[in-house]
Amino acid sequence: MSVKKNCCVWISWVAIAVSLVSLGLVLIRVKPIAYDWAGVMVGSLSALVVMLIGWNIYSLVDFKESVKEVKKLSTKIGELEIGLNAQMSRMHLLTNMGITDIYYRFITGDVRNRDFKYLYHNVVSIMYACEVKDIITCNAIIKTMLDVVISPESIKLSKHEKDIVLKFISNIKHANEIEQYVELVQCLSKIGVLHD
Repeated sequence: MSVKKNCCVWISWVAIAVSLVSLGLVLIRVKPIAYDWAGVMVGSLSALVVMLIGWNIYSLVDFKESVKEVKKLSTKIGELEIGLNAQMSRMHLLTNMGITDIYYRFITGDVRNRDFKYLYHNVVSIMYACEVKDIITCNAIIKTMLDVVISPESIKLSKHEKDIVLKFISNIKHANEIEQYVELVQCLSKIGVLHD
């Protein structure tokens, strides 16, 4: 319990104790007490008002703590939104870089790194699909890659390029839920390395 809550509880107990002591002192009086309906109703209503005020104080303290929790959650959501926007920007950047690279290769007729770019962009697509748990898309990309890369030994990448592809494919989340994931990793590990 917080300090404010403790204070409210103690004040409530003190108020109840003072009320009981006052009631006891009134009952000890020498002359007989005459009961009338007005007195009983006023006493009952007073007791109910005290209980309602105590309940309102407790609710207010609890409400303030709830507001603090909502503010913390709001801050967390803001941080997650910033992270999500950064991830989306990175995905857009990679997509545009890939498209730009394709157009460049069409214009210049340059076919260097074609195999690496194909593998890299597919593996990155699998990684992003796994981050949002889109397992169906992951399965489709892997099936297509396994259909395209029939003989991985014939593909030659630099050691650095092969390491990049293997690093990304080994860091895939939810890999145990993806069909043919192990086959793809085995296929990519068989890719040849260019010797300088």
